[in-house]
Amino acid sequence: MYKKIKRWYQDKIGIGENRDKLFYLEKRIKLNHALIQLLLPESLEFDVANRPLPFYKNAGATADVCYTLHKNDLMFLGVLFSHNGVLNSALNEYFSVGYETAKQLQALAERHKITSFLDFGAGYGRVSRFLPALFPDAAIHVSDIKEESVLYSQKTLKLNGEFHGTDASKTKFSQPFDFIFAGSVFTHLPENMCTAWLDVLCAHINPNGLLVFSIHNPKTFGIKTTHGFHYHEDSEDAFFSWVDDSIKDTATYGTSYTSHTLINQWMVERGFTCSFKPNAFGGTQDLVVATKTN
Repeated sequence: MYKKIKRWYQDKIGIGENRDKLFYLEKRIKLNHALIQLLLPESLEFDVANRPLPFYKNAGATADVCYTLHKNDLMFLGVLFSHNGVLNSALNEYFSVGYETAKQLQALAERHKITSFLDFGAGYGRVSRFLPALFPDAAIHVSDIKEESVLYSQKTLKLNGEFHGTDASKTKFSQPFDFIFAGSVFTHLPENMCTAWLDVLCAHINPNGLLVFSIHNPKTFGIKTTHGFHYHEDSEDAFFSWVDDSIKDTATYGTSYTSHTLINQWMVERGFTCSFKPNAFGGTQDLVVATKTN
């Protein structure tokens, strides 16, 4: 009824025609994006070494890191969009955040012996592509609900793949891990899914292992919460809905904000202690560093 009244009112005040034009323009743009997506090769090759990328010149990046991107990589598409399509700027930010995050993880693990590492919700390898060089003694595993991303990481990035579905209660990984990282995963899930997946990850950490994951701090974004948690149905997957494997169900994959107090409560309930590194992931997300309580 509300939509009918809204349309009637828009027609009445003379903006109905523009509304319809904008609607069809949006549909045409999405169709064009979808057609372009179909025409792209699966792997996008970039000669990173010969591009003016400050990241590559200063990061000490090595030649054995694979800089190929998958056409469905929404992290890269989001960065490209934010840079108004300027390719070199987008490549520099995409890879620099991945590399800097991997370096932070290496520093956090300095006093730990890491022989097994799981990048949970790894996507198309923004961080995980740098892990073999920084954790040479560890077997690097990646997991995701997007099967194509796991296959890509196995085939192109030469990592161990762990595909899982959306039901946390049915998920069991091949082994426990010394280090589990989940970047920009708990920033997208409703509260019940956050706690369910935390149960899974906590169950797969070795006794002296590390669990590190990122969150949106409500204080950073000026978000008001009732009990330390806020969720709304919007995400980059919904924005890039024409991409083959984008997650279109915003009820289960949107944007979430979780307070430090609530995170601390969740971790204590699971037998972990934790600390926080503000804005340490991509400049906008806090990192939670958790270890099992002795």
